Amino acid sequence: MGRIVLGVDFFYYWFHRMSHEVNALWAAHIVHHQSEDYNLSVALRQSWFQSAFSWFFYLPLALFGFDPIMFLTISSFNTLYQFWIHTRTIGSMGPLEWILNTPSHHRVHHGSDPKYLDKNHAGTLIIWDRIFGTFKKEMEEPHYGITSPLKSWNPVWANFHYWRDLFNLASHAVGWKDKVLVFIKPPGWRPEYLGGFQQPLEVDSSLYHKYDAKTQKSIHLYLLIQFVMVLAMSTAILFLQNKFNMIQLIAFAVFVIVSLMNFGGLFEMKEWCVKAEIMRLISLPLCSLLLLQNANFTILFSTCLFIAAISLLYFQIVFSNARKQQPQINS
Repeated sequence: MGRIVLGVDFFYYWFHRMSHEVNALWAAHIVHHQSEDYNLSVALRQSWFQSAFSWFFYLPLALFGFDPIMFLTISSFNTLYQFWIHTRTIGSMGPLEWILNTPSHHRVHHGSDPKYLDKNHAGTLIIWDRIFGTFKKEMEEPHYGITSPLKSWNPVWANFHYWRDLFNLASHAVGWKDKVLVFIKPPGWRPEYLGGFQQPLEVDSSLYHKYDAKTQKSIHLYLLIQFVMVLAMSTAILFLQNKFNMIQLIAFAVFVIVSLMNFGGLFEMKEWCVKAEIMRLISLPLCSLLLLQNANFTILFSTCLFIAAISLLYFQIVFSNARKQQPQINS
C-alpha cells in the first residue's frame, strides 16, 4: 500500500511540474490557474483537455504491476486531498509544512508573482518539491491568477485562448524546428528573432485589481435562475444518461456549453450574447424533442416550451432595463 501511495504522488508531481514547464501541457492546465480569487471553488476549475495526457505519466505504475483498481482508488484520494488546500483561511500548519502539501504551500503555487511561479507542484507530499528544487515558502500572500490575466467569464475562451496564442506564435516562427519548439518549450519562450524569452513582470500592488465586469443586479438574478436550471438539467442527465443515446448526450453537452458561454457574455454585456441567448432559449424546447422517443419524457416538450417562453419574456424585460441604465454594450 505504501509503495503505490508514494508512486501515485511521485508521478503526480512530475505530471504537474511538466504541466507548468511545457507550453502544450500548460495550455491544457492553465484553466486551473486563471482565477484571481483563491477559494475552494478554484479546486473545481479544471481544463477540458488535461485528462487527455495526464494518464501517460502514470504508465510506469502499470509496468511495475500495480493493481489498476488500487491505482484509481489512491489517485482519487490524492485528488480529493487537494480540494481543501485551496483556501486563504488556514495559515501555517507548523511541522506538517515540512511533509504535507498545505494551503500555504499551494497558495504559492497559484501565485502570479515571478518569485512564486512554477513552485510547489506537490499533490499530497511536499517532499518532492524539496527534493527536486521547486519548493518555495510563502513569504507574503501572492497575487493569484496568471501573468497575463484572462479578463473574461467565457469558459470556451478560457480553455482555448492559450492554444490560440501558441498557434499564432508558431505561425510567425521560421522553420519547422522553431514551430515545434513553441509547443514544447516553457511558457514565455520565443525564438530570438521574435524577441527571445519573455520574462514575467512584477505585480504592482498599487495598480493591481481583479477583473470585474460591472453588470446590473437584474442581469445577475436572471443568470442565477438560468444557471440553476442548467445545473439541474445537467444533474438529471448525469443520473439518467443510460436512457439516452449518443446523439442526445451530444446535444445536451452542446446546449450546456453554449449556455455557459452565453452566461459569461451576459456578465460582460457583450453585444453578440443578446441574440445568442434568444437563440439558446428558443433551442431549449427544440432540444427536448430529441427525448420524445423516450416514454418517460413525453411531457418534457411542453415544460421546456413554457420555461423558454417565460425566460424569453423575463430576459427581454431585464435586458431592456439594463441597457437603459448601462447603455454601453461591449463588442
